[in-house]
Amino acid sequence: MKFISLPLICLVVLPSLYASEYEDVFDLSLNDLFQLEITTASNRSEHIENAPATVIVVSKDDIKHRGYESIDEIFLDLPGMEMIYTHGDSYFSNYMRGYRYTIGTPFLMMLDGISINSLYFNQITQISSFPLSSVERIEVVYGPASVIYGANAFMGVVNIITKKPEQSGTNFTANTRSSGHNDHNFDMSYNYKDASFLTRFGMHYEEFNVNDRIDNNANYWLQEQHYSTALWGGFIDQTNVISNNFSSKTKRLGLETLVAFDELELSAFYLLEQNGYGATYPSDRLPASGKWPIYQYGGTIKYTTKLSDSLESRSRFHAQSDGIKGDGYDIEAWNVVNSSEIDQVIGGVELAPNEAARMMHFQYWLTKNHSLSFNQDFDYRLSDTIKLLTGIKYDYQDLQRSYVLSTTGPISPLASLPSLPNPASGAYSDDSNREIWRDFGFYLQGEYKFKQSHMLSGGLRYDDNNIYGGETTFRGAYIYNHQKWNIKLMYGEAYHEPTPRNLYGAWSGLGADPNLSPERSRTIESTLAYQGNDYRHLLSLYHVKNTDSIVTTLGGAENIGARSVTGIDYHYVKSIDNTAFGDWQLNLYATHYFQTEEDTIDTVQQVRTGTAKIGDLADTKLWFIANWRASEFININFKTRLIDKRKTIASNPLDQLPGYGVSDLAMQFTVPNLKSITFTLRVTNLFDKAYYHPGIRDADANDPLVNQALLNDIGFLPDNPKAWSGSQGWYNSRLPQAERRISLGMTFNF
Repeated sequence: MKFISLPLICLVVLPSLYASEYEDVFDLSLNDLFQLEITTASNRSEHIENAPATVIVVSKDDIKHRGYESIDEIFLDLPGMEMIYTHGDSYFSNYMRGYRYTIGTPFLMMLDGISINSLYFNQITQISSFPLSSVERIEVVYGPASVIYGANAFMGVVNIITKKPEQSGTNFTANTRSSGHNDHNFDMSYNYKDASFLTRFGMHYEEFNVNDRIDNNANYWLQEQHYSTALWGGFIDQTNVISNNFSSKTKRLGLETLVAFDELELSAFYLLEQNGYGATYPSDRLPASGKWPIYQYGGTIKYTTKLSDSLESRSRFHAQSDGIKGDGYDIEAWNVVNSSEIDQVIGGVELAPNEAARMMHFQYWLTKNHSLSFNQDFDYRLSDTIKLLTGIKYDYQDLQRSYVLSTTGPISPLASLPSLPNPASGAYSDDSNREIWRDFGFYLQGEYKFKQSHMLSGGLRYDDNNIYGGETTFRGAYIYNHQKWNIKLMYGEAYHEPTPRNLYGAWSGLGADPNLSPERSRTIESTLAYQGNDYRHLLSLYHVKNTDSIVTTLGGAENIGARSVTGIDYHYVKSIDNTAFGDWQLNLYATHYFQTEEDTIDTVQQVRTGTAKIGDLADTKLWFIANWRASEFININFKTRLIDKRKTIASNPLDQLPGYGVSDLAMQFTVPNLKSITFTLRVTNLFDKAYYHPGIRDADANDPLVNQALLNDIGFLPDNPKAWSGSQGWYNSRLPQAERRISLGMTFNF
């Protein structure tokens, strides 16, 4: 699809932004909606118009009306966010404001103000398991926020705010859905409150097979012809670790609970995201039917108290563990060469000197990581015009350097299958495989209002880490509010720490360097908003400069890259209430990149050779969301995403992927005489559009369905039938996306 060039002033956007914390979104005027308070931008309660950042809020009503089934789907409908679905071990990747990454996430994912990025990979895919029915709203803060939160608040912050009942009594909500493809989705939340006590418990359970959601034949390397004994030997016939067809199962389990007594809160969560390998890898190298179980659990104690009328203290202690369970496994295959000068038996077959043969490797994977953190914040309001916020943080992390592996070693498909090893264990058996991180941080932020309509905001932070040293960050903003206008001029700095996976190389040290420094960013941004009685426009123009970007070279990872992105988001929301046809809310949003540029690096010489366009980004993205509440019993939501063509990264042999448009429909029907029960119908990819996302990491496998000349070179070599010639790399170049899916559900609310 090729977009017609339009003036960007016409590329208006906005999701159903700012929703009430305790009331239905349709019971409030737009003026009320945009006066609601958020907490994420400054770590304190403030109106959105006064926050020193561009902020979008997705409410519980947005979640319900749009029919979302897991939190990752919300990212699909956010401006400035590039979602890549692999349906594999890392189920999705999302690039925020043009920051394409290989390992990690360029923003901070939080749960009630607690960072839940995984400790080892700095990834967030486990958030898909969190119970949606426990969510009050999701606050999305664009731009650097390291001044408040320290490391990894690089491109922004996404904060899940959970429900806390305001009225005494008991509430129970449960959602169950199925599409008829042997998939199951159950989500529930129980809440109880009395005068000084409240408690909540939530659960999410989901399971499905990716084979029921994507057309694996749309990618040559996912086709079932690659699940053969010729390629995989006895693994196909004698074990259940490889299916004889494309199969990739996902299971999600999320549990969360909260107990609160006046100023004291105790909360805990457990998240399990267990995936197959989906469309990530070519099936001649790594079959989809493995298991990659990512787990995470944690507990938090919060205590908030008023020390005086003007001074509030907030104390927080948090413990967290995460990793890969020891029964996570895969089978990989590549050609192994006998590099000796004599005949050798390798993998059960005899090889002559310099002879190559296809070899399989089965392994279990394990990582275990733990952290303890303490935060103390003081919110001091000197007057109606001057406010100060200060705090300290201490973070202790016990991290694993390399995977603990339990492996078979090389096995030829021509040889008998040996006994498989036991699952991996013993992450602490070798002290040399552990690393201790200690981080101390201090920040101070101030806010000064003058002449009624003007406000200055600024903050400074210093963090010191025993591994990569000290970092100082600054943030400043000027905000002008006058009648219906809101103007913000902002500057911010942030840093993104190297992940332990990048520092220590996971198993072989390839692409790693323990001396890596954090990546750094500077962002200049301006926003202009106009609020009418029943509509709102917001225009956001930003420029991001990243330096010390980590680049993988033949000699290891190096801080030798840089990139810059200049873009614009334009948000628009319009409500039409009390018409003869019911209540409407129309939302349009768009993102356009004027510039996406990064250094090109000679990875052999480890030098900069020039600049190039950042790959895998759509220059223009448009969203349209219409919500129609036809009556008190019927709600219909229709949304469309239009994504421009994408030029791929340099290592992807497919130079470009075409654009596409995808529409979703969600409907809710409440029983008139039994309002506690609602029936739901959801259709994703309504018009069954066949489309693709670009591959992740190197995306270098190529696809013979696109480059058909490759078919001539695929197979066992004529002069050496033991060696295999197939995919050109480890990561698929294009990823088929979900076909049309119809799901029916029921919601109970008591």
